[in-house]
Amino acid sequence: MVKDINPQLIKKVLIESAANTYTETSFELPVMLQGAKPIVVEILRVWIDCSSCLEEEAGARNEAETFMSMREMGALPPDGLADPFVLTHTSIESRGGGASSNFINHPNYIYDFTDGKGNGIIIAVPKLWVCIQGTGNTGAKTGRWQILYKLKTLTPSELTGLMMQFAG
Repeated sequence: MVKDINPQLIKKVLIESAANTYTETSFELPVMLQGAKPIVVEILRVWIDCSSCLEEEAGARNEAETFMSMREMGALPPDGLADPFVLTHTSIESRGGGASSNFINHPNYIYDFTDGKGNGIIIAVPKLWVCIQGTGNTGAKTGRWQILYKLKTLTPSELTGLMMQFAG
């Protein structure tokens, strides 16, 4: 039987396939749903670094958005964080034009999913998807995700309840 273990870190980097082009990829999670003791992932915290989204020449307006989701998206989700499968959303904007007129959103985000007692959100899907898309950029942008998680063993009835939350 696998017990809750010390937190682990997954790192994922995604570069737009071309400037201003929706780009998406997935990565595997160590989820095992078969057997008497299903093992799921408990996400504690997610760090997102979009500092490359601000690397443009003065005078340009540059934007980029990133998402992390529990399903394949195919395009930027129109509902953003209102979509129940979307876990994170970042929106970065830089308006160039000289040092006195620059407007920059902070390019680093932290999503803390803990409840104050160290419990995170339970994920029972075998993959997560991340995407990035820029607007008005001259070059491809990069998003970097770091996901702090730990493994968690559920009873079959807990797993059934978790799965029913997403059933239509």
